[in-house]
Amino acid sequence: MPRLIEINKKYGNNTVFDGFCAEFEEKKTTVILGESGVGKTTLLNVVANLTDHEGTVEGFGKISYVFQSPRLIPWLTVYENLEYVLFSVEKDVAARKNMIETALETVRLSPMKNRLAEKLSGGEAQRVALARAFLYPCDSILLDEAFNSLDLSLKTGLLSDFRDLSKAYGKTCVFVTHDVNEALFIADRIFILEENSLVDFGTVSGERAYGYEADGSLRRKLYDYLLK
Repeated sequence: MPRLIEINKKYGNNTVFDGFCAEFEEKKTTVILGESGVGKTTLLNVVANLTDHEGTVEGFGKISYVFQSPRLIPWLTVYENLEYVLFSVEKDVAARKNMIETALETVRLSPMKNRLAEKLSGGEAQRVALARAFLYPCDSILLDEAFNSLDLSLKTGLLSDFRDLSKAYGKTCVFVTHDVNEALFIADRIFILEENSLVDFGTVSGERAYGYEADGSLRRKLYDYLLK
């Protein structure tokens, strides 16, 4: 099981985590909500080993990371950006082609595969970044406010793409956001990060869309907690 054990992390005199522990469900999407500055990004960076820390991180395996900016290689095409992460793990050209075209179809970008990354809109570029993260042969995907800068129509489309990719690839995903609508739309389980602890709000199930759930009890519970 992916988990963090006795994590300690400081920035100067500021203690972010002190003996912090957490467990995440394998091959499920865990969404973490929380106030700005509470340590959500630091938590992801600890998992990805992008920041110095004490303690143990285990069970996440190979990791892909989706940031707020797409971080594509601008002079490569959409296809080439996806192929780039496969060169070292899939030597067969035909197999790579099939994997890439399947991913492009899932995020509805097949017609743009030969377009340079620098010519893409913000939403298109982030869809490529999302496809790239799932396409890379990783075990876990970390997403840090990945759709925060997009307008509502682009955001809801990307969230739908994320759900489709999650079903197709079966990765362990940890998704950080401040948006309750995002959380309820894509999560299998929701936590709120408070000072040095995760508050478990349980699983999300049933029919849902962005801003709507058949069972609205969890939404009410979340808002009651966040607005207290």
